[in-house]
Amino acid sequence: SSGINAEWPLRPGAYREKQKQAEEERQAAEERRRKEQRKKRAEEIEQLAEQGQEMLELQNQQIDELLNEFSDSEEEDDGFYCPLCKKRFKSSKMMKQHEKSKKHMERLAALREEFADELKDSGVVLEEEEDAARLHVPNPGGGK
Repeated sequence: SSGINAEWPLRPGAYREKQKQAEEERQAAEERRRKEQRKKRAEEIEQLAEQGQEMLELQNQQIDELLNEFSDSEEEDDGFYCPLCKKRFKSSKMMKQHEKSKKHMERLAALREEFADELKDSGVVLEEEEDAARLHVPNPGGGK
């Protein structure tokens, strides 16, 4: 019986303590691994949030650009845009000066000529050249 004790260097209960210590170390290592995973996930989530914020800012910028285009088109309705020449003007005075320019007048004459040709093809007759803006559709009954 004394030979068995000599081969067994651990005191009674030491094996369980060693097993318990090994288990605690394993659990501590597992907890450190989980903690590291949570930290990594938190960093990934933060990175995704930043990317999402950047995407949101880009979308807002695109929306702002579209709204600016829309408000620019409203300026066209206010009379500071020449659709014929595709030019914008800061004031009505500049617009009126443009309307008197040679290039604008040439484009306007070409458009009127094209418009008159289309009207003739459709059966609409224009009165005098100076009254080109007044249109008359021939009366099927014979009069004007």
